[in-house]
Amino acid sequence: MTRAPTTAASRGLLVCHACGLLSRAGPHAHDAHCPRCGAATQRLEGEWGKHCGACRYEHYPHLHPAVIVLVRDGDRVLLARKAIWAPGRYALVAGFVDNGESLEGCVAREVKEEVGVDVKDIQYVGSQNWPFPSQIMIGFIASYAGGEITIDRDELEDARWFPRTEMPVGPARHSIAGWIIRNFSGNAGM
Repeated sequence: MTRAPTTAASRGLLVCHACGLLSRAGPHAHDAHCPRCGAATQRLEGEWGKHCGACRYEHYPHLHPAVIVLVRDGDRVLLARKAIWAPGRYALVAGFVDNGESLEGCVAREVKEEVGVDVKDIQYVGSQNWPFPSQIMIGFIASYAGGEITIDRDELEDARWFPRTEMPVGPARHSIAGWIIRNFSGNAGM
């Protein structure tokens, strides 16, 4: 994340980073052969990539960017929940960036698709390695611009506005979602 985290948050980020390192060990086992010609590959010294001696192609692990956003409207925030989560737990709207899409465009699209509302004043606030697998979560805040909540039932079980003084159980404090909620849900002037 771009802002100085607390000690507990620092430990959480360290755990996420360690998980990322471990998850990257997996792709090396899967990338034993070149994706272009099928020949055996060798690890590039001091890097995450692999080199093919036959066709000279260099292959690096893929990174899958995802956005996560806190939508604010005055003294309330929009939170959503998936059916598989613990009862009463809510979090932020999130989703993967499509090819050719800007990060801000992805924020607006994901919010519209998952909860049916429009957003404006989209602002980047931080990012976090998210190793499940090979992802980076890019965090934003946005202002409500209109529309009624209409939930995509394939993605979510519920979505609703919460007064910032009556927040439900949320994500872990070391996650970027928890960090955004703690640092930006009550800061309507940002």
